Amino acid sequence: MINNHYANPTGTWEMSWDINSRTQELSITVRAKTDKWVGIGFNGQPSMVGADIIVGWVDPNTNEAYISDRTAKYRVMPELDVDLGGRDDVKLQYGYIETDSNGDTWTVISFTRKLGKIPALVYITLLLLLTALNLQ
Repeated sequence: MINNHYANPTGTWEMSWDINSRTQELSITVRAKTDKWVGIGFNGQPSMVGADIIVGWVDPNTNEAYISDRTAKYRVMPELDVDLGGRDDVKLQYGYIETDSNGDTWTVISFTRKLGKIPALVYITLLLLLTALNLQ
């Protein structure tokens, strides 16, 4: 089991991940200072275009978490994999919105997926996509 954690220097997001070599599953938890959606992309290059992207959010009215598996063809909201002939191979583990001791709101999304099309080392080049207006 490979276990890692990263918090960005600005303090606006952090993530942890595990790779289970036995099951070939990648588990990721993203915690971001926002009450909106969070996203994470996998790409072999530092670009949104061509990335395999997972977007998650929590409905503030119901506290229900949602996740979607997407592909970025352009620098706009990525399309659902199933709409492009692919499949949704991401499993939501949990998601919630929390308020820290400073009064800041954080969205937490945790999911798993098979490594499949994500080579084990590509997770190092993670492209984290967050709502830009909420990162001030």
